[in-house]
Amino acid sequence: MSAYKDLALSALTAEGMSKREIIRCLKRYVARELYRHIQSPAAAQLPSAA
Repeated sequence: MSAYKDLALSALTAEGMSKREIIRCLKRYVARELYRHIQSPAAAQLPSAA
């Protein structure tokens, strides 16, 4: 497991969340991060065909 996932697992378990809820939260976090990278202006610039 990654360090972030270990930390999130222990913190969210302490808040009373089930493992299923924690995995759902982590998936949502990953989806937000991916969307943010996809929408960045640098990703929108495609190299032109030469």
